[in-house]
Amino acid sequence: MFLRGALRLHRNRFIVVRFDGARKDCFVICKVSAVFIRRKSTLMRLIELVRNFILRLCLIGGNLFILALRTQGVYSLLIILHKASILRRKIDQWLRKTLAALESFISLANLKLEFISEDRIGDIVGILIHKFVGISLVENIKFENEYSVARLPSGNMFDLDNATLGRIASVVDGDFIGIELPSFSEGTFLLFGVNLDTIRHGVKTVRNKTQSLAKQMSNRPIRGSRNLEKVLKCRFKIALTSGLIFAGNSVNKQVLTQDIRGLYYKLLQIPKFVFSEHIRESKTKEKIIHGTILDLLLNAKFDLCVESEIKYIMYFVSLILLSIFLIRRRLSTVPCLDIYEHATRGIIDIGWQLQCGERAAPFRINIEDIRRHILILGKTGTGKSRLARIIINEIIQRKLSNVWIFDFHKEYLDLATKYNFQVYEPGAAARPLQINIFDSQYEERESYSSFLTAVLLETIKMRSEEVTAQMERAISYATWMTVNSQNPSPLVFLRNLFEWCKEAEETLPSAIYTFYAVTNRLKPFFSGVSKNIFWVERNNIDIVDLANRNVIFDLSYLFKRNLKNEIFLLVNILLRYIVMAMFRRENLLPEETPPKLVLLIEEGRYLVPWRKISTTMSTTAVEDFATLARKYGLGLIVVAQSPYLISQDIVSNSGILFLMNTEIPEKEHPIVENEELRRYIQMMPPRQAIVKLSTQPSLIHIEIKTCMADKIESISIPHPQAAPAIPIDFEEYIKSLVALNH
Repeated sequence: MFLRGALRLHRNRFIVVRFDGARKDCFVICKVSAVFIRRKSTLMRLIELVRNFILRLCLIGGNLFILALRTQGVYSLLIILHKASILRRKIDQWLRKTLAALESFISLANLKLEFISEDRIGDIVGILIHKFVGISLVENIKFENEYSVARLPSGNMFDLDNATLGRIASVVDGDFIGIELPSFSEGTFLLFGVNLDTIRHGVKTVRNKTQSLAKQMSNRPIRGSRNLEKVLKCRFKIALTSGLIFAGNSVNKQVLTQDIRGLYYKLLQIPKFVFSEHIRESKTKEKIIHGTILDLLLNAKFDLCVESEIKYIMYFVSLILLSIFLIRRRLSTVPCLDIYEHATRGIIDIGWQLQCGERAAPFRINIEDIRRHILILGKTGTGKSRLARIIINEIIQRKLSNVWIFDFHKEYLDLATKYNFQVYEPGAAARPLQINIFDSQYEERESYSSFLTAVLLETIKMRSEEVTAQMERAISYATWMTVNSQNPSPLVFLRNLFEWCKEAEETLPSAIYTFYAVTNRLKPFFSGVSKNIFWVERNNIDIVDLANRNVIFDLSYLFKRNLKNEIFLLVNILLRYIVMAMFRRENLLPEETPPKLVLLIEEGRYLVPWRKISTTMSTTAVEDFATLARKYGLGLIVVAQSPYLISQDIVSNSGILFLMNTEIPEKEHPIVENEELRRYIQMMPPRQAIVKLSTQPSLIHIEIKTCMADKIESISIPHPQAAPAIPIDFEEYIKSLVALNH
């Protein structure tokens, strides 16, 4: 049958879907974002609140559905009301009354609905038309006797004793949590529906018979009261539907059967124990159903029939609905992600897997995870450095690999004496690090000169300084000539640069100004504090020797002086050296082999920015490291404050992503697509993280164990030997070059 559909929003909280055909169908859909229960609320007050809501809906008619769905370990909750009629007028009346009843109930129940924008309508309605396959159970329930665990101690006040309450509900500090429903697998929908017309029929019948008997009671009060008691105990039948729905094309029927039976036990059997001790049920029937949820709602087969007194039916349905509502409440502040067995078998102990905020199992990572690289994202004070320190400690204590640490804030210097680290402090005189950037080390000179040219241009552009095509050509030529020379050094580079400009001056009169422009832009790297690093003729380190050591590069001396471009240049050169040294190996390391070297880079935003400036350099050495180095026995740990601040190449090439309290992109390069989980991550307490693994389609909620840095007074580490400095200053050498050619 062809249906014409129409969508509209009501107050940005309710989606109204209408289908016009031979039969008119109307749906009202809202999504619960949070449930807040007042501390003084009792179980029976909550049940009475839901019962009154159902009674009000019964006067309107139609069908009530509750749809709980699970995506990325987080539950969402949809309230759906449906009405079908051949008359448009009746649909319009039903819609007005239903919206009023919903708004009243949501206000009284203290539910918070999700704000729905125009572009979000499709996401929510799309759930209803998503293909699924599942098992439908047909089951008849009949309350056999009148004895009830629930007693009526005073008048008509329905209440439960503590023993009964403990059997059906979870209570924490006097706060009702609800029936603990079984955990659903990923992509599962829980559907529970009530045919409101069947309840209305029962209520109307009781009301009419009660009014009729009340007229007789004035003449025959004793007999009338007995008749009234019979009327109140009259049995009625209501029609329900419920079940688990699984997205997909093929499922294991046996697994589905076990899941659905577990659901029915928790969702239906336990509430029945509240109202009756002896229950007679028909034999359970099972059948596979296919299609969409919208098909199921439109054709609404209420196969589950419950027969009892009307008041017990109402409490029975109310308790079930309340428990489903509170699924969202239990998970509105703390996600209830799955516990994974594979995450307990690693050798590096990180902390604990959490389920609903409780420690449920250990969390460990393996050697293979280190080889696939690790990215830690979180705001200041969330525990990023603590987590990195735990991983580094475990690696060193187990003698898995050597470690290089690029430390911006002197956070890891206590490891120097504890684990025999070599310490370098670039820019400072105490522990100097000297790099002749024109020395290609173990790389072919052609490829290294191209890399170095790109890095120099990148660092100039990072200062927001203009680089003309003529300047790029001059830098490229001078770099190539210097790297390929017999004794490459900054002096040789400047001389080659000057000679190119002088030769070009014959055809380009402005070429000599290019020389001055380039030297002005490169001056920060060869003067001031930076001259202690780059204004040298040879390195004071052997990169292959350092690869076999634990090393801390203390960058705090440069960082405090805001020399971030110098840090960028230095780290890229060092990583290029070590990557090329490792690439000399002919054999790749097997995946299960520990990495030869693990690098920890703090403040990744300064080395691999999210928005890179347009340049001839397609990737930095850090990005090359992430994409290639794992095959050659190199591991990478990058720490940053936000995914907005670092390169997408680093994010996508990380085998393990630790998301601490940070902002998560929603549209561009989404890391976590679930909106509720994104919101939780942005308010997550310190020492907790959501872990995303590339090897497993899973998200894990963890708590990081305690790890404190040792207090240090001073570091007694041998000072590295400094290479001879260039005897002439940068400016003096420029003057001498110009003077010799005049």
